[in-house]
Amino acid sequence: MKKLSALFIALLFSAGMTLAQSNEASIEQVGDDHDADVEQSGDYNVANVDQDGAGGIADIDQYGSSNEAFITQEGVTGGERTSGSITQTGGENEASILQEESNVKSSEIVQDGYRNEATVESVGGGRADAADIYQEGNDNQATILQSLTSASSAVISQYGNDNEAMIENDGSPLDASIMQEGDLNVANIEDTFGAGGNTADIGQFGNRNTADIFMDNSDGTADIQQTGDNNNASISQY
Repeated sequence: MKKLSALFIALLFSAGMTLAQSNEASIEQVGDDHDADVEQSGDYNVANVDQDGAGGIADIDQYGSSNEAFITQEGVTGGERTSGSITQTGGENEASILQEESNVKSSEIVQDGYRNEATVESVGGGRADAADIYQEGNDNQATILQSLTSASSAVISQYGNDNEAMIENDGSPLDASIMQEGDLNVANIEDTFGAGGNTADIGQFGNRNTADIFMDNSDGTADIQQTGDNNNASISQY
């Protein structure tokens, strides 16, 4: 009887392990010359690649549990190719890349940890836009929004826990970067219809720091660097 009970428990455990590994993947490509690759290892991973037009490159790699990833590239327009890449290690992470009308855009999301969230959205047919998000730690959030831009670059790098960062660029070339190391830091960069050639950088090293850069119809450079805890800084240029 004891042997039967032990066997029954072992079978239940084995069935549970089998049921736990329910990876899902969906790839839909319409048009010509698309390349898509999805690799998942762990439990409850979900991936989705959707490419329209022609010439899209999409790559998703997930290792851990309860990861989700989405890449959507609609216009893509062939030629020199538009690419999106997501790599996630850990658990309960989410990632999303959307490059709608697209035209030689490149976006990458890399996350290592738990409960991190990242979004890249590039709307419009501008050329040579690049957006990259790198997060290592737990409960970090990063967002990059590029609308009607061309030749813009945005990079968010966060190492620690509970950090938040956003770069929003509407209608002008912008070279922007946010680097945060520590916990509970918040950083925002917003550029609205600048004259072109703007540069904005934020670096925060410590805990509970806040930095904001706002540029409206300006042509210039803004830089905030903070080391320590509980610092607050803002730059507004018009």
